[in-house]
Amino acid sequence: LALATYLLEPEPEARYTAVGTNLNKLTTAQRDTVAIVDIGDTITIEKTFSSGAGTTQLAQELSVEGIEHTISVGSGHAIMYFTAPTTIVYELILDDAVYGIIDSTNVLG
Repeated sequence: LALATYLLEPEPEARYTAVGTNLNKLTTAQRDTVAIVDIGDTITIEKTFSSGAGTTQLAQELSVEGIEHTISVGSGHAIMYFTAPTTIVYELILDDAVYGIIDSTNVLG
């Protein structure tokens, strides 16, 4: 079983499966940003970890697969986004210096 797991994921990488926050702790601008996120949207999650060798930063672009709201008298309104890995696809725009090039970053490349 351990060998099969290794063959499926030979180089494991950290992944975010969910991210949540309590809206009471956010500013008005942050609440407005969080409120418009919907299922199917792509979000970027960034986290910086401190370790003995310095700091490590992990950033991922993920798709929102589910949203859960929890409202209670004691803790207020909390929101949880359930995420999944996604592939960011940039469209081809003719005569554009960046998006008009068919290379490895373009879905047609």
